[in-house]
Amino acid sequence: MAGLPEQYSGAESFKHIDKLIASNDRELLIISPYISDYYTRKLLRQKRKRIRVITSEGSVAKGKLLASLHKTQWRSYAQAIIYFAVLAGIFAYIRIAYAALASLAFVAGIAIVFAHNARKGSNSNIEVKSTGKQFIHEKMYIGDNIAIVGSANLTFSGMHKNIEHIEIISDAAYIAKLKSHFEVLWKSY
Repeated sequence: MAGLPEQYSGAESFKHIDKLIASNDRELLIISPYISDYYTRKLLRQKRKRIRVITSEGSVAKGKLLASLHKTQWRSYAQAIIYFAVLAGIFAYIRIAYAALASLAFVAGIAIVFAHNARKGSNSNIEVKSTGKQFIHEKMYIGDNIAIVGSANLTFSGMHKNIEHIEIISDAAYIAKLKSHFEVLWKSY
């Protein structure tokens, strides 16, 4: 029967999930309570796709790379605004052509902030949200045409050592429902 998920149980979930991560999909949606630095590095190498991650606060606290991605989004904008405000204030104080220099300062501020974040290894195509005190236990990995659900956390042990059960879904209607579920969660955090 068409649309039934392919099932896998064993200690090599990575073969399916790594393939999805490395795919040419436009977007990758991830829900996992635990994400290791090992997998965060794999996600950072995916420059051509938008990646959105929902995880638990504990995963953000444990993983240094994931924590830096989680903080980078709001810090980038805050740093750019502060930089712009300081430069604009200085230019206004010394009465230099305010509009032209303020525009230049804004562009320079954003360029400096993003260059600084790129040097630190951040990736603007990855967005991370944590569920705060509410623990999320779901594990879903959703691409354009494939979704994987099951018990495997996005950690080296979860993918390479533990015996896990996952289902690989290719049914478009089912994937659309999973994407809709992701969007509901994404908007609530």
